[in-house]
Amino acid sequence: RVLGAGGGGGKSVVTIASSHNKEEEKVAVDISGVKPHRGSLLHVLAAKARIRELEERAPKPLSQRQRDEIRRLGLRFNLASSETSFVAVLEKEDDVNEGVRSETPAEPEQHVVPIVGVGGGGGPSY
Repeated sequence: RVLGAGGGGGKSVVTIASSHNKEEEKVAVDISGVKPHRGSLLHVLAAKARIRELEERAPKPLSQRQRDEIRRLGLRFNLASSETSFVAVLEKEDDVNEGVRSETPAEPEQHVVPIVGVGGGGGPSY
């Protein structure tokens, strides 16, 4: 949770707070020398927070504009949401090396994959 940003003397400071087992910790981080990088962790966290805000706090049903924003953020930052989901495809080494699929289809295998959601997306939120 970002508590605030500011500072004097040309410095930019962000205060980040976290709590675990009823213990709160605050850390002040000098970000004056940090150059923005598209797709950085900060951008991903901001997108995740915006998606959560729209999914949990916006009046229901969501407007098309809100759904489009969730979809755009989810796709841009690879986040699962109520409007986006991702499927992992496992290619067998033989298929990759040969470039040709076997004529005899393999028996389907079931793989249970936990989904880390952003809340409100049907999966657990971490």
